Amino acid sequence: MQGFGSIDPVGVVQSSVKPVLLSLFAMYVYLFPWSLLVVIFGLMPAWGASMGGVMLMVQGTMLAIWLAANYAWRGALAAVLIFVLSWGVEHLGVTTGFPFGSYSYSDVLGLKLFGVVPLAVPFAWVLVIPAAIGVTEWLFHREGNTASSSAHVVMKVLGVASLALLMDVAIEPVAADIHGYWVWQPVESAFYGVPAENFVAWWVLGAIFAAIFYALVPRTVTPDFLPTRWQGSFWRRAPLTRPLCAWLPATMYMSTLLLLSVTNLVHGKIGAAAIGALVLGFLLMVWAEPRAVGWIIGTPQTGAGIGHGRSEAES
Repeated sequence: MQGFGSIDPVGVVQSSVKPVLLSLFAMYVYLFPWSLLVVIFGLMPAWGASMGGVMLMVQGTMLAIWLAANYAWRGALAAVLIFVLSWGVEHLGVTTGFPFGSYSYSDVLGLKLFGVVPLAVPFAWVLVIPAAIGVTEWLFHREGNTASSSAHVVMKVLGVASLALLMDVAIEPVAADIHGYWVWQPVESAFYGVPAENFVAWWVLGAIFAAIFYALVPRTVTPDFLPTRWQGSFWRRAPLTRPLCAWLPATMYMSTLLLLSVTNLVHGKIGAAAIGALVLGFLLMVWAEPRAVGWIIGTPQTGAGIGHGRSEAES
């Protein structure tokens, strides 16, 4: 009989949550090509205008569940803090013009919290920040940077902030100009009507949210002597050796950026589309390079996928 001390609570939670995560992801995969066709050909019916908000909530929920499943209460707290703080900053932004600039939300995204910020918007932040964290972790792991020194954490925070900013560069023309989710007040110098302070604010907030995440769940190497993953992740705050669906955050980042870039291209937002394409091209090149090398030299390259090492194949 297995003793109580040998039970892995995180493993139990992950086993319960995995079908939910995969079901939500399957729904997303099913809707993705249809969403692509809708935005390319402008086929969205009037009754489906708020579906963009629903999709954001599904995506944000997936990443929130992913954080909680892999990092227990610390991950759940990180998701809640990102949600609440992003809503607070957005509310401040709409009512005062700081820190993003002067803008207001339309009714397209659906229900608004206190009549100001759509409920879908903080879900979008819960999508973008963990997704950017996933890409950053993947890139650092690929280069063998798994230590938890202050310098590494600072570099990761800067990486997450930059990836969040690049995502917003693709988001703004689609959300504001094409779909009318929000409206910017006219400014003299702007990127597709978006003031420069918006992008500065996105970078700063991305860094703050990333710092919160790494303060709660710093990425340190799990010592081999730890008896269970639970003790490693919960008490010593080390990363799980086999995170659930390690590929999910980076996959969500890249698929979302692809949808936005194609939409920008089709609607003539060439600058935003080009930036999105460059980011996607770089990430795909990073993903493909070890596989190409392995194919050339005849050595399988299994540890450089979108995830964290061996966990990708096991999760």
